[in-house]
Amino acid sequence: MSKLTAELDLAIANMDTELMEERAAEVIGRLPGVEAARLIPGGIWMRYRPEDINEQSIKRALHDEGFRPTTFQDSATGKTGRVSY
Repeated sequence: MSKLTAELDLAIANMDTELMEERAAEVIGRLPGVEAARLIPGGIWMRYRPEDINEQSIKRALHDEGFRPTTFQDSATGKTGRVSY
């Protein structure tokens, strides 16, 4: 039985170098429940299993590594966040 997934677009204001992009990808890659992730200019798109991890935990993991993630768009709710660079 396949698990339900959700998508999340995060804007990351201080992910502005290749090294920072690599670090962010490593953080996301270590999280349980993240099935796919793609770096996009100024952020990360990802597909994850909400029963294994939630949006707050994803953002907290990035924040703990020095990133400033904000929700750009949540696929389930369509909720968008405000981003100021």
